[in-house]
Amino acid sequence: MKVKTLDDFIAQYTEAEAELILQIRAKILELVPDVEERISWSLPYFYLNGALCYIYRQKGTPNFYVAFAKGYLMKPNPLLTGDTTVIKRFYIFDETTLESDDFKSILLEAVLLNK
Repeated sequence: MKVKTLDDFIAQYTEAEAELILQIRAKILELVPDVEERISWSLPYFYLNGALCYIYRQKGTPNFYVAFAKGYLMKPNPLLTGDTTVIKRFYIFDETTLESDDFKSILLEAVLLNK
């Protein structure tokens, strides 16, 4: 199925997983109110002066993450992972991870890189 909307993306997951996706989306919108949402590469992407981040789930695992488009420019942080030279990932295991100061500070650092 080709994903064209957030609803299409969410439809691929269980109710609990869909709820976590919506919580991630809501937190991004809360912290970055000027962000623009769109589906790109069949994923929920968030743009602010270019690609900022997207939501994805690690294949073969239950783990969702927010991937930062300019992760390679971000300060080293043990909570940011990724073996690519560009994208860095912050894993969201549950609402506690999402509500952490760590997520907020990493997201806002990414915002500064896009300004």
